[in-house]
Amino acid sequence: MTFKMFRNPQIVCSYQDKYGATYGFLRQGFECRPYVSFDENDVVILDYSQYAYVKELSIQYNIASIGEYALEQAFLFAKTGGQHYFQGFMRQVDWLIENRQERPGGVCWLMEYDYVDVKSPWVSGMVNGLALSCLTKAYIYTGRQNYLELAAEAMKFYEVLVQEGGFTQRLDGNQLFFQEYTNCADWRRFALNGFLLSILGLLDYKRIVKESAADQLITGALNFLKSNVDRWEHKGVWTSLYFAESGLSKSIDYHTFHTELMFCLYVMTEDEDLFQIYRRWAGVETSVMCELIEGFAGGGEIDLKSNLVAYLFKITGIPELRPLPPQSVELRLRNIADQVSSSIRTCFRK
Repeated sequence: MTFKMFRNPQIVCSYQDKYGATYGFLRQGFECRPYVSFDENDVVILDYSQYAYVKELSIQYNIASIGEYALEQAFLFAKTGGQHYFQGFMRQVDWLIENRQERPGGVCWLMEYDYVDVKSPWVSGMVNGLALSCLTKAYIYTGRQNYLELAAEAMKFYEVLVQEGGFTQRLDGNQLFFQEYTNCADWRRFALNGFLLSILGLLDYKRIVKESAADQLITGALNFLKSNVDRWEHKGVWTSLYFAESGLSKSIDYHTFHTELMFCLYVMTEDEDLFQIYRRWAGVETSVMCELIEGFAGGGEIDLKSNLVAYLFKITGIPELRPLPPQSVELRLRNIADQVSSSIRTCFRK
């Protein structure tokens, strides 16, 4: 299988197989999540008891996490050819197939638990997008037609509007938005990362099925994205998880995720407008790194990493803006600090 990887990402990556450009998740994304575990069939489960605000959920199958882990395993299989990665991928795919919901409008997956203000049961554009990518890759790897047929049904569900029990908003000017969360508060409806992943799933399907309803869905979604991208940008550039006017979820972690997802969108569409958005967002990361280097390069190598961690906590406000288990936040920031301090030492050697 042809393999080529683009850029040097942290969370989600773009790479090329025999059908062209696609995307996958990286292992370090799961290494930073101590609440991730596996059931007796090696399917991903989450231990929500480590979240202070949803402890009552305890152990749950989070379908998005199952999809992300599947796409991590698919990426590693494409890169190395290791059969254990293929088996890990297929175990998640088997779970998705067994737990699908067949509706008049197509196939979806139901989250059957409340999540803060999101009320059960709820469907998700992000989940259908991740499942689409998993099913199309299962078809690529096995050649079994049933995976592609199920992917077609998952794609059809994108046409079901929110008011009809789906996750799609049809807006003015041939614009579409796919909600990550439904049955939720208004401010949570416009989640950026879930929207981008839902589009990537359609693009994965389009790689295999060249002419389908996916074309119009992609066009409508990109129209909305380009027309409203500034609404996710805090002070012009820094991206929020939700519309910036909500004042919620601005963090270096999510901004990095959004930037890498945007790069994947560009690579898979070759749309220059998306590349310009990616460049603008990537420039924010560069400026943060420059500020880190300027602030701490003179502090000596011994205390460099601890200083970087402290400063990252200060400028991101991650504990307040993105409630995660403290050890998860600490590990994530220490990984970033390792990368920055290594870059600084390299610069010093030059």
